[in-house]
Amino acid sequence: MNTMNQDTFGYNQSRKKRTCRDIPSYAMVKNLHLHKCSEIYDFLKAACSKCIFKYVLFSRGVVPFPVDELLRYSKEHENENAANDIIHGVSAAKKQTRSEIVNRRKYEKLTQQINSILSDIDAVFRLKKDGGDEKSTFRDNDETSKSSPSGVKAVLITIGPSFSSPNEQYLIRFHEWKDYNSNGDVILENLVKDRLGQEIGRRSVKELVRGTLEDEYCNMFQTIKRGSSVNNNAKVNVACLVRQSSIDQHLFRGRENSAPALDSRANNDIHVPFSSNTMPFMMNRNLEVKEPRMYSKSKGLHRPFVVLDVIPNLKPVAVYEDGAENAEMATFVQEETDVWIQFRHSAKGIRL
Repeated sequence: MNTMNQDTFGYNQSRKKRTCRDIPSYAMVKNLHLHKCSEIYDFLKAACSKCIFKYVLFSRGVVPFPVDELLRYSKEHENENAANDIIHGVSAAKKQTRSEIVNRRKYEKLTQQINSILSDIDAVFRLKKDGGDEKSTFRDNDETSKSSPSGVKAVLITIGPSFSSPNEQYLIRFHEWKDYNSNGDVILENLVKDRLGQEIGRRSVKELVRGTLEDEYCNMFQTIKRGSSVNNNAKVNVACLVRQSSIDQHLFRGRENSAPALDSRANNDIHVPFSSNTMPFMMNRNLEVKEPRMYSKSKGLHRPFVVLDVIPNLKPVAVYEDGAENAEMATFVQEETDVWIQFRHSAKGIRL
């Protein structure tokens, strides 16, 4: 008789999966308190995720330059080449040596990968349509779509071949108040949103930098030194933990007959009924937050496992009115029905 448990989505599992709360004891856990926020809006989550993603790429040696400088250099170089082609014609391209052409193609490919992931983050947090298709139905232009939240509860950034065999883990957990329904995005000017996004991104990176300098965690981040080629060719994957209700509401919006029933989703990777050009991610039912292998068992050195908890400290008025006893602080809760969505795009480091 088969004694394996069967979960809500119809596939069997013989053991309990590691969730976002199953953190190893050696992990570096830092808290980012937002004292004037009662909830973390989607544009703040996106800004925090993108800044941490850029910081991880450069600080861990995946990218040889700061990401913003690399993107700016690639854009300026592209404009310069276009201007030279217009003025001098094809002769300008012939002046480049073979090594220069190879390096230029490497940077162009890396820049394209990074831009794709940054664009996918905006798409997942429903800040804009997926740039791959102007007719994308990922985000409708109705009022319900504009006001409803994305439902993203956590972001996982993994350095390594895949999520099942990570070399380094970086987890961002967005805390929420219990029994408090979010109103979605907040109505603010774009300039104000940009400034708030820059501020939360700066504070997020600052917390991680402080943690790497602490005596308790500094040895963990010295496993890969600057200039080492270990991470230069590493792959970086990104995934988000999303509520199942948000998946059904936003991805299958306008296609009531195309959303498969939960009982029929028996495959490991469930592809939504959209083409790969319009959907930036796929659902991965088997994804879990795995612990990286030790760097050196004899020396007791672990590979980096970093957790950043973003916590809104301002208690909402609804929580005050309900008088909930357990509402002293916002918490992070991962439900069994929450779904991991894995980005289709990934970034791979280059060697100089």
